Amino acid sequence: MLYSLYNAMMGEDEWIMQSGSPRMRGDGTPWVHIHLTLPTDMETAPFWPWREEAVPEVLHSCPGGDYYLEVWDVFKNGKFIRTEYHLR
Repeated sequence: MLYSLYNAMMGEDEWIMQSGSPRMRGDGTPWVHIHLTLPTDMETAPFWPWREEAVPEVLHSCPGGDYYLEVWDVFKNGKFIRTEYHLR
């Protein structure tokens, strides 16, 4: 999932990527930080199925920040129902 998120967020964005490498801040840290766990106090509205266009929407709403993603498989009575994505 990290690979998919990385590519969707940064792979084709010329402002975020510079010569094939992630853009860096003046202090040498990456411009974009991707976290695979949401902080406990952060709420999101889950969506499904995966919508690749949702990632650039989030990126362009707040370029150069921290992005969080959690993915949950949802089951009911032991049967798989769907995969939910929480992105912020």
